[in-house]
Amino acid sequence: MAELQGRWELVAFEEKGDKGDFDEQLVVTVKDDEMTFRRGTDDPIPVRFKIDPSKTPAYLDLILDADKKEVCHAIYRIEKGELTICVGTNFSPNKSSQRPQEFATVLGSEKRPPKGKLMFTFKRAK
Repeated sequence: MAELQGRWELVAFEEKGDKGDFDEQLVVTVKDDEMTFRRGTDDPIPVRFKIDPSKTPAYLDLILDADKKEVCHAIYRIEKGELTICVGTNFSPNKSSQRPQEFATVLGSEKRPPKGKLMFTFKRAK
């Protein structure tokens, strides 16, 4: 989990198979088992998480409620100083069977999984 710690800035975004445009900076800060997402000047959104780096691709479970019942099942990787997160929903709860299996997105839900809906690539902030 140590390699996730720190501040990450969005450098690329993909939604439903298309490269996305982002008009506001998105930053994620990881401290211990919490990710805090902040877009532009919006209020920060803290989310607890669990990882399983023994899986291929590595699992990232974003815990959306205090009871740990609502989970967004995602995947992540860290390569060449970049953190990539791929989710199958708009960060809403889903079943673990709906976790993406590859770092790609697709329009329509019939090919999800193995592909995701949203993919974010962050570079470690200096």
